[in-house]
Formats: sequence, structure tokens, C-alpha cells
Amino acid sequence: MRINPSMDINVGKHVWIGHDVKVLKGANVGNNSIVATGAIVTKNDYPSNVIIGGVGKILKENIDWCPQRI
Repeated sequence: MRINPSMDINVGKHVWIGHDVKVLKGANVGNNSIVATGAIVTKNDYPSNVIIGGVGKILKENIDWCPQRI
């Protein structure tokens, strides 16, 4: 029996991931999300959020992309 089993990491579509971000095993970054520089993502299901900080704190929710402005 393994003490520390492996788990998948899932990153959705239209996701921006900043420099020095750590996405830990089992984490899921949902579609249309932004992960700020230095953030640590440890949890599941972050759709359309801005994630910041060492604990993956959600700064903003329900953000939306406007393709005309990109």
C-alpha cells in the first residue's frame, strides 16, 4: 500500500498561470481562471476565478473573458 498515492492535475481551457505557481497533485484549475504569480493551488474546482497567494485564496469569482479585448 502506498503512503502517498499519485493523483492527476487538471487545467481547464483559457487559463493563465503566472510565474512560480505550484499546482499540487489532485488540484483542478477550472476553465477561464487566472492563477497569480507565486500562488499554490491545492484544491479542486476553480472555474472563472482569480487565484492568489500561498494558500490559493480566491480574489475574484465569476470572471469572464472578452475575446475582443484580448
